[in-house]
Amino acid sequence: MNPMNTMRLMAEFQRFQQDHPKAVSFLQSLARDGLEEGSVIEMKVTSPAGEEKICNLRVLDKDLAMVELFREMNRP
Repeated sequence: MNPMNTMRLMAEFQRFQQDHPKAVSFLQSLARDGLEEGSVIEMKVTSPAGEEKICNLRVLDKDLAMVELFREMNRP
């Protein structure tokens, strides 16, 4: 990965943390306490017009490895 893109990604993630602290706190608590292989994550998006889109995914061991990588990237 291009180092400049990595720096941009980290800056965007910091902005996301500032704009959405509850979401980041929720994701951190999942990563720390409750995200296990086989868990199901459901996502729902509601447009301003009221249209809903829903999907879910079952957490795989590979997904947990990615979560750990993000945790490592976020450490000072």
